[in-house]
Amino acid sequence: MKRIVLSTALFLCMLSLYAQVITPIASIQDSITYYNNRTVTIQGVVTVGSGKLHATQLKAYIQDDSGRGIMLFDYNINANYTNNIVRKNLLKVTGTVTEHQGITEITNFTFEPIDQGVELPIIDLTIPEAQNYQYYEGTLVRVEGSLTEDPYYVGGGANITLKDTQNKKIAFRVWDTTGIDYSKLKVGVPVQATGVVSPYNNASQLLPAYQTDFKILITDPQISNVQHSPVSPFVDQQITVSAEIIDYDGNINEAKLYYRLGTEDTFNNEISMTRITGNNYNAIIPAFNTFSDSEGEYIYFIKASDNDSIYVSSAMQRVEVLKRRPIISNIRFNNSPDAAEELVVLANVVDTDGFIGNVRLLYSVNNSHNINEVEMDSIAVNTYEARIPGQKSGTIVYIKVWAEDDSLLTSIKDVFDNGEPARYIYPVKEHKAILKITPKAYNINNGDEIEIGYFGYTGDKAIIRIYNGSGKLIATPVSQILSNANGVNFYKWNGRDKNHQLVEPGVYICHLEITDRATGNKKVAQAPIVIGIKLK
Repeated sequence: MKRIVLSTALFLCMLSLYAQVITPIASIQDSITYYNNRTVTIQGVVTVGSGKLHATQLKAYIQDDSGRGIMLFDYNINANYTNNIVRKNLLKVTGTVTEHQGITEITNFTFEPIDQGVELPIIDLTIPEAQNYQYYEGTLVRVEGSLTEDPYYVGGGANITLKDTQNKKIAFRVWDTTGIDYSKLKVGVPVQATGVVSPYNNASQLLPAYQTDFKILITDPQISNVQHSPVSPFVDQQITVSAEIIDYDGNINEAKLYYRLGTEDTFNNEISMTRITGNNYNAIIPAFNTFSDSEGEYIYFIKASDNDSIYVSSAMQRVEVLKRRPIISNIRFNNSPDAAEELVVLANVVDTDGFIGNVRLLYSVNNSHNINEVEMDSIAVNTYEARIPGQKSGTIVYIKVWAEDDSLLTSIKDVFDNGEPARYIYPVKEHKAILKITPKAYNINNGDEIEIGYFGYTGDKAIIRIYNGSGKLIATPVSQILSNANGVNFYKWNGRDKNHQLVEPGVYICHLEITDRATGNKKVAQAPIVIGIKLK
């Protein structure tokens, strides 16, 4: 056999030709154990250019038509990198494959520019798909979702988290070097976002690098957080209306406030809103007595347009405007009486343009419609007191306060929290069974809940059973040892039976059984519950 001897020059030429064979990036990423520390040549489009992800080190990305990407790494950035490793440039790169902290890199490389302005090879994925960093590491992908919270700054960049409709999440890391303005990204805003997949803490994070990598999927201006101050203005007070107005894909061109009196049919009054800071605007509505000497209401809305001439309007808002009537606040109890002891009630009452002439406490007991009146005495500046006679244990006392000033104007806000009367329940400190249910028809199909008050001695066992009109047991919502020191307990029944199904309309019987665990003695009480008819 004849031996073939290759010259050194021929050998180097063949080696050079071998090195120029284009290796798909997908092959490298799928077989990193094989390619690690080998020299390869790849050809692809720059997806993240020089200087975007690090100020001094080269951390650029290139992606080919195999649908995968890889990092180009160097410890330093030079002018050649800055001028040529630019997004959308097509490059041929020859270098060594290495792996560092789960990231595949091409190092010690040379490159040759092939073309410019090439279309980006973005891969559209769902958020769960993009979480597969083991496969997509280094690849430029695009996902859609809404922000779970406002972007927050930490460690040289901002963290942004998106979630999809199934609450699957993915994080974006926006480094300062990218120069991305994320100020318009707010919680709940829907976004189409692009970035290179990179592993972090055993999950995917995406690395955006350009302003265009975030596209907000809202084109209309948005008007939100519309408020007015004071919330309950007097007729002689100006009203400041504020709102957050933003255009995510452009700029707000103008914002105007339109208002009218409640007695008018058309919005004849118009005010240009002023941008205060950021996306915050406000305008001032003149005092109500500019137009009328009586009480009434303003109705207003905001209209805004953007640089694309898209107009949007807010919902109409109503502002009740009152004369300076007495203001009642902080209705409270000055003691915690036991059965048969009187209850001391305090309230703050103020008149801002004169003096208070008369303050009365109105109270009813349990579910009675009879209203009792007690005159309240002034005991300190703007502080009034009244005493309610002692009641039996388990009695519920409902309380309101009413006042009149020197102009014979009476208070409007005469109730306690959220428009409900204040209530005091006399403690139960003996073996009793007391059941309290407000008598009315409950619409459980509309979400009504039935508040069941069950009062008994601490340490006794309480069982609540609910029967239908035929006497059949349908639910046992409570079975417990009473632990409250005052013996007062409440349970909200949602109208569901033991199978968690809503019960049918009709009359039900709530049965309370209180057992003295030491003696076995039982006390019982019962009350009707009316479930209303479903409205179609």
